[in-house]
Amino acid sequence: MLSFFWSLIMKKPLILLSGVLMSAGVLAVGALPPKYQNINDVKAMLEVVESNDLMASGLQSINLDEYVVYFRDECRAFFRRESSREGQPHGSLGPVAPLVLDHIECGPQTP
Repeated sequence: MLSFFWSLIMKKPLILLSGVLMSAGVLAVGALPPKYQNINDVKAMLEVVESNDLMASGLQSINLDEYVVYFRDECRAFFRRESSREGQPHGSLGPVAPLVLDHIECGPQTP
């Protein structure tokens, strides 16, 4: 009889631990691997380029590290992440907010 209760006590932590691990896996499902996030970011930047004739005709390069599109001689389009993820609690896991056009600058770069 004592061995029966001992086996229940020993199994309970394993059941609790497996439940915690399973629920943690569900919380982390929304994040994209870097490969796919980079593809989404480039697509968002290219949508803006395609919609702007000056950018499309003078495209020079895309800097994915700094979210900048270089076009014409000295023009740059700066992108940023949308700041709000409506409906999601602060600190929750999930996909990052999409890139949006922040502003465009033309002229020499200042260090």
